[in-house]
Amino acid sequence: MSGAAAGRLPPWACTVEDVADLVSFLACAESRCRTGQTLVLGSGTLAHRPQHAVQHWRERQ
Repeated sequence: MSGAAAGRLPPWACTVEDVADLVSFLACAESRCRTGQTLVLGSGTLAHRPQHAVQHWRERQ
């Protein structure tokens, strides 16, 4: 991953609260038309090289 691509990663890791927020959204009326979607909560860790993303977050802490 290039330095520019690494700079586009969010400076935080996904938290339990992020998961709870998604579950809350999916349980509300605003999400009633969502079908067949794959939602990934990963703050970019699944993009290209996960170990690079984790290292990136650790360096920013």
